[in-house]
Amino acid sequence: MKEKIFQVFLVLVLLVVTGFTGCTTAQEEALPSEPSMPPEFFLDSDGDGFNDWFETNIAGYDPNVPNNRYVISYVRFADPAKSLDAVLNVEDTLIPTYQFFTEKGKVPPENIIGLYEEEASDESFRDAIYQVAEKSNENDIVFISIQCHGHFLGNLLGSARGDNTLDEWLDKINAKVVVITIMACGCEHALPRLKDGSCPRIVFIYSAREFIGGLGEDPDYAIAADTKYGNGDGYVSVGEIGNWIDNDPMWGPDWGIYETMEERYEKGRSHLEANGYSKMSDTSNVADQIYLTDYTPTLAKAP
Repeated sequence: MKEKIFQVFLVLVLLVVTGFTGCTTAQEEALPSEPSMPPEFFLDSDGDGFNDWFETNIAGYDPNVPNNRYVISYVRFADPAKSLDAVLNVEDTLIPTYQFFTEKGKVPPENIIGLYEEEASDESFRDAIYQVAEKSNENDIVFISIQCHGHFLGNLLGSARGDNTLDEWLDKINAKVVVITIMACGCEHALPRLKDGSCPRIVFIYSAREFIGGLGEDPDYAIAADTKYGNGDGYVSVGEIGNWIDNDPMWGPDWGIYETMEERYEKGRSHLEANGYSKMSDTSNVADQIYLTDYTPTLAKAP
């Protein structure tokens, strides 16, 4: 009798253990696994900050040839002859650009030059461009952000300077492309001077912080540029930012032109469009193939 009781007890123990093990195994199998990434996603063979998978499958760059990136940020609103009240906060101008490109864009800090107010003289801007020109080659990408009063921009482009103008300085650069964003009064008048050069140029007018947001500093902006106005591959090209800024009612109209948001959606862009201007000029038709980072706002879209 005791032997039968022991056998029954042993069977019950085995059933409990087997059931517990089965449940544990089922739970482990049900747990979500990490997304499967190809090894190339974690490799950067040429050390340029773009991973090999991205260069091969998205950008179409050679993963064994460096595409170094150089960034110049020029901010000049203070006028020594006038009040300094118009000076912008450096935290709202230079720092977000620097942080995005170094932290998410993986651009080496030594490749970023920030010129802020008193440091942003015409001469220092020229010297920064020449410094980049000495380093860059036909595989590299140069990004220049200009934020200033219209008269400062006019000084950089003025005919009184002769050949010593911003356009002439930029011609010293040899690169895959030079991407320029300008936020200054009347900056559409800079397009005839700056849209073409010794290498391809992409110029954005009336564009500043939202451009960096579209690259990925603001994930909502980047996702909109990629999915609503781009190809939805999880990465944001310069061309996709151009489509987003030109067509999204959030950025297309000039604020104040129309009374209501409904009018902005209905009428679309402002007097810039009427005068034949797009906020992005891409005379070489390369913007869709140009990427400033391999940052993706959501890993769910990565391989």
